[in-house]
Amino acid sequence: MADTERFSIALSEQVFRRHQSLIATVSRCAIAEVNFYGMESKLMMLLRSGGSKVLRICAMVASLFGLSACTEGYEKDDVRLIAAYLLSGTPPKDYIPPEMQVLCDAEGGREVTKIYNVEGYAIARRTDLHPIEEIAKGVTMTSGHWGGCFPCLSELVEQGFDYVEATYQSAEGRYQIAKEERRIAMDEGNDLYRNSILSRRSFHDLYSTETGLYRYSLADRVDDNALCSAFDEALRKARLQEGYFFARPELTMLLRDYRRTRKELGNRCVVATKVDAFKGPYLLETNQSRVLNASWWFLSGYVSKHREALVDRQSGFTAAQAIEFQFHLHLGGPHFRSWSSCGSGSLPPLKEIMFSKATEDDA
Repeated sequence: MADTERFSIALSEQVFRRHQSLIATVSRCAIAEVNFYGMESKLMMLLRSGGSKVLRICAMVASLFGLSACTEGYEKDDVRLIAAYLLSGTPPKDYIPPEMQVLCDAEGGREVTKIYNVEGYAIARRTDLHPIEEIAKGVTMTSGHWGGCFPCLSELVEQGFDYVEATYQSAEGRYQIAKEERRIAMDEGNDLYRNSILSRRSFHDLYSTETGLYRYSLADRVDDNALCSAFDEALRKARLQEGYFFARPELTMLLRDYRRTRKELGNRCVVATKVDAFKGPYLLETNQSRVLNASWWFLSGYVSKHREALVDRQSGFTAAQAIEFQFHLHLGGPHFRSWSSCGSGSLPPLKEIMFSKATEDDA
C-alpha cells in the first residue's frame, strides 16, 4: 500500500476521535510535503482520493492556524494557496465558468467556407508569439514548434498544390529552447528534469537547416541531382530505420507517403527553398490569447482563446476558423493547469476546405 493511502486511512479513522491530533498530523506531515511548483503533493492526493468534508475542514483549519511549526521557507502566498485549495477543492473536470460559457456560445466552434482554384498557401503557427517578419530574419522562436511542411507529398502530389509555404524552426533553435525550458523548470524546483538527459543529437532537421520562411514545391530531377539531395537523404534515413522500435515518426510518415504517391511523383522530389516573404494568397494561422480572469471558489484561474483560421491575405476575409476556449486553474507555483474547454480548437483537414485547380480538373 502506498504511503499516501496509509496516511489517508489513518486520518479517516482518527478524524472524529482525535481532531487535535489530526490537525497536528496534517500540519506536520502533509502541508510540509506540499510542492508549490506544479508537482502532485501528498496533501493534494490525499484530498482527491479519500478526503471527507470533515477531513477537508480539519485540514483547512490546520492550514490557517497550525502552520507555525512548518511554514519556515514558505511565502505568505504559498500559505494562502494551501488554504484556498483545501477550502475549494478542485472543480469537476467538465466545469466551465459561466463567463467562459458566454464566450463559447457567442464565438466557439467552427465556421467553414470552401475555397476552389487555389495555387498554393502558407502556414504560420502561433503568430501571437512568432511574428512572420521576425522568423523571416532567422529569429529563434520562443516555443519548440517545428513548422515546415514535411514530408509534403500529400499536399503537393495528391492534392495538387503548386507550393506550400511555412515557417520553420531549425534543430539547433529547438535544442536551445528545450535547454532554456529545462533550466527554468529546474530553477522552479521541478525534479523531473534533474535526472533527464538533453542531447543535441535528439533534434533533427527536415529538408532545411536554418530557421526562416520556406516554400515547398516539386522539382524535376536533373543530372547532378543536387536539388533532390535533401529529399533523398531523408528518404535514405527513413529506409534505414524501417522496422525499428525507436524509429523517428516523421521519417516513418515520409516512407509511408512516398510509397503511396511514388507513381504520381515520378522523376520528381520535394524541394525546400528559403524565401524572404510568403506569396500564397491564403494563410493558415494559429494564435492564442488570455481573454479574462475566472476562478473556482477561492482558487484563481483564467480563460484563454485558441484560434485556428484560414485567412485571405489580401482582403482579410476569414474563409474558415475554429475557436476554442480553455479554463486554466492555478494549483501552485508559477504555472496554471488546463482544466476544461468548450468550442472547437482545430479546423477539418485542409483537403476538405481548400482545393487546387488540379483537383477540380480531376473532379
